[in-house]
Amino acid sequence: YRFNLLKQDGDTQVYGQSLDRGMLSGSMDWRPTDDLVLQLAISRKRYELDGRQFQFFLGGAVPDPLDGTRFYGPEGTFLDVDSKDATFAATYNPSDATTVRAAYQWKEDTRAMVYALGGLLENREQVQFGIYGGKNGGLNRGGYVYLDSAFSTGPLRHALTIGVNGYKYENRLAILPDGGPSFFTPPYTVNLSDLADSGVRAPDWDLDDSRWMVNARSRNYNLVIGDDIRLNDEWSLMAGINRSTIQTESFSFASGEPEPGSRYDESATTPTASLLYRPNAVATTYATYIESLEQGAIVGPGYVNAGEI
Repeated sequence: YRFNLLKQDGDTQVYGQSLDRGMLSGSMDWRPTDDLVLQLAISRKRYELDGRQFQFFLGGAVPDPLDGTRFYGPEGTFLDVDSKDATFAATYNPSDATTVRAAYQWKEDTRAMVYALGGLLENREQVQFGIYGGKNGGLNRGGYVYLDSAFSTGPLRHALTIGVNGYKYENRLAILPDGGPSFFTPPYTVNLSDLADSGVRAPDWDLDDSRWMVNARSRNYNLVIGDDIRLNDEWSLMAGINRSTIQTESFSFASGEPEPGSRYDESATTPTASLLYRPNAVATTYATYIESLEQGAIVGPGYVNAGEI
């Protein structure tokens, strides 16, 4: 077994910004029999940044490079991240040629933040921005079970793997008393030259006065069969088939109902093959063919097929 405790607290390279973070983790291996190994790992991580740097709109006008050692955000901005995860794994070797592997992981992240977001005005001498505050998070659960088997068929040597893997992910928003997912202020306008000393302070919002809701879910399941076939000392072939299913859906933060057109539920069987040639002990050449299933983008508004995938 092993335990780790890490702690950091102090100022960053940005004047007026401080960081407090820590981690507590522990792991344990247990071998109840010669053929079975059980593993457990847990951790808790905390990240607290006091003073979140100003953010310019993505794709908008940005100024010339600013002094990276100065803090340009309003006072009272921050980013807090709390992460917890646990993993359990088991490996069973009933024989020298057979291995069963299984694992399950649970991970939860919670983020609270207050930050300034804005952009340059047309005169490029002033910046207009708002201050936003809110909480979000995610919960991820996943695992796998695999069977590995080594055997021969005539002159061919096989390393066969059969198994399943998958995960479920939930994205969460903290809904505030007014029914929205974030606080925000009216816009401020300051001179670019005064951005680091604007005198603007973020409101003292109570982000804990909120309720959690799931605004998106995604799932991915895979049935995998693969074989590493050694033809001789120089040539080998890796071939496999994956049956994959992807399911996603988004939900309205106001009503909790599914968003129209947001549901994606597709399955496909896809092949993978690689031919490898090893002319000597230090070189390998190979050719690979791969197919895979991935979610397509949802067409945005303003198009004839809006909402379609």
